Amino acid sequence: MSIESAADRAAFISTDDFAETISWTPEGGSATDVAGILDLGERVADPFGGGSVQVAEARLICREADLPSGAAQGDAATIRSGSYLVREILPDGTGIAEVRFEKVVS
Repeated sequence: MSIESAADRAAFISTDDFAETISWTPEGGSATDVAGILDLGERVADPFGGGSVQVAEARLICREADLPSGAAQGDAATIRSGSYLVREILPDGTGIAEVRFEKVVS
């Protein structure tokens, strides 16, 4: 059980401070705004064991309650005008989730 209340989590994920809003579109659904603390970055991947590549990704720390109903891997998101796909949703058991996105390269 978490010691924080829903109001505490809402204050932590406030767009008046550090949080940003992204647009999340579940497969077959319509876009929903989700607020969270955003980290845009890159990671190094070694997919074939012979060399590494830079992979653009984003992480969002948000309230689980703010995720769209049926949120799942493969959903689409627009983050700062870029197109991303949901790679993982990692709830932490306290009402907060880390969502990892992978940038869609066209």
